[in-house]
Amino acid sequence: MTLQIPDGYAEIVMENPFLDLVGPIYGRDNEGRIEVGLYADDRHKNPGGVIHGGLLMTLVDNLMGATIHHTVGPRYAATVSLNCDFLSATKPGEWISGIGEVTRHTSSMVFIRGLLKADDRPIMTAAGVFKLLDNPSSRNNR
Repeated sequence: MTLQIPDGYAEIVMENPFLDLVGPIYGRDNEGRIEVGLYADDRHKNPGGVIHGGLLMTLVDNLMGATIHHTVGPRYAATVSLNCDFLSATKPGEWISGIGEVTRHTSSMVFIRGLLKADDRPIMTAAGVFKLLDNPSSRNNR
């Protein structure tokens, strides 16, 4: 079975081996805001047969990073805090998409929220705080 990627989405190609384990992840511009998505499959299930919360947290963290990059500028953003509320379970075969919004940012910190949906049904809300760094190797900037 070939899954149809929704209109406007293209695969996001990153140099991130971890995301290769869960993807492919797709992105598109949605009225000036970045939207990301993926098709959940059997790799993403927990023992209960629904999509593992860790996958959803990975997706929303990636969404927030992409939103920061698009909104604040091309800087590396390290997750400081990520709070997630799970609203509904999702199953393999569902299209999971999300959109984020920067609510505030300073010269070094970004405050952001995100929403994930499965086939347009809300499944997670999230709030995050990210630290802006010059580049990924700026570990002394924590």
